[in-house]
Amino acid sequence: MRAHVVTFGCQMNEYDTHAIQSELAGIGYSFVDDYHEADLVLVNTCAVRGKPVEKAQTLLGELRKEKQRRRGAMTIGLMGCLAQLPEGRRMGEKFAVDIMLAPAQSPKSSRPSSAANFNLSTSKTNCNSTRRHRRAMPSAPT
Repeated sequence: MRAHVVTFGCQMNEYDTHAIQSELAGIGYSFVDDYHEADLVLVNTCAVRGKPVEKAQTLLGELRKEKQRRRGAMTIGLMGCLAQLPEGRRMGEKFAVDIMLAPAQSPKSSRPSSAANFNLSTSKTNCNSTRRHRRAMPSAPT
């Protein structure tokens, strides 16, 4: 299984990308530099500024075409702040996104997929409306 992760946005998106790459590697994914070679493509983007959203939308359009060319043999994921917003959900529907991951959320997929077995629980970030990111406090051990 081959994965490609694209990150647009802030430092917390970079952190989340590293966390998800570690989890994917732990379940057997290798990483490729070109999404054309990937079975799973994750687009991790911030919604605070417009430019990352525009870049994500353009890339999701390209990924939809690639998925159609492959007759559905590609899993597309959208993660980060954008995935939790109505705009992100609309983009997910429009561009045939299979997995939507908001910050600190476990993956949910509209269809069963081996890509949906990984867990983003190591990421504890939140996106807020004050145009900045903050780290959420980890839960106390029980």
